[in-house]
Amino acid sequence: MRSPLRLYGRDDELATLENLLTLLRRGDGGALVLAAPPGLGRTALLRAAAETHRDRGPVLWATAASSERAVPYSGLRALLGSDVVGSGA
Repeated sequence: MRSPLRLYGRDDELATLENLLTLLRRGDGGALVLAAPPGLGRTALLRAAAETHRDRGPVLWATAASSERAVPYSGLRALLGSDVVGSGA
């Protein structure tokens, strides 16, 4: 079993994620764009939020292959299926 993730200096970002997840649990819509150069902890931040919320519902995770990164919504399609996301633009 993996030890709990400890993040330092990310309290504001974790609070933003917590607020978004609270809205989603309540039934409100929401979206998050997490943009940063490689190596700045995006994955660690999302993993910490996922670990916190695993007991509250399913946590879905997808990573796009290099060849899929230019395909619109490839991550959503991997999680939800192409029928849900749609194929038109």
